Amino acid sequence: MKKDSQVAIVIIIFSLLYLIGANMINQAGSSATVGPRAFPIGIGILMLVSGIWLAVATRNRQSAGFQLDDLEPVDWRTFGISAGLLILYAIIQPVVGFLIATPLLMYGQIWNFGSRHYKRDIAISLLLPIVVYLAFNFVLRIKLG
Repeated sequence: MKKDSQVAIVIIIFSLLYLIGANMINQAGSSATVGPRAFPIGIGILMLVSGIWLAVATRNRQSAGFQLDDLEPVDWRTFGISAGLLILYAIIQPVVGFLIATPLLMYGQIWNFGSRHYKRDIAISLLLPIVVYLAFNFVLRIKLG
């Protein structure tokens, strides 16, 4: 429990510092358009909410007398494959583009975490990046490449 409280405090402090940095981003243009600060501020707010949520949940568990069991050991194989896929994505995405690299990364991560529903996994891996691409390019007018 003590570690949960410490993690919550670190998340809250980091998110506040992150929000301060996000507010320092220069933003030109009118208030009617989404500027470069919008997404970092949104991420900072979500981090702050998650830190507060963890702090409240930890306090509730402590007051209820809940005892934390030993943590499960880290699955280093899954972690290593995920890290390798992310590194590979960072290398190939600038070369082949968002719409090719992202479905490959997504399918690799889905498979790595144990899903074996191949048709559904392929559909999600293809459709989600296409929806994100269309939303960024045509709604937000931000080119993903």
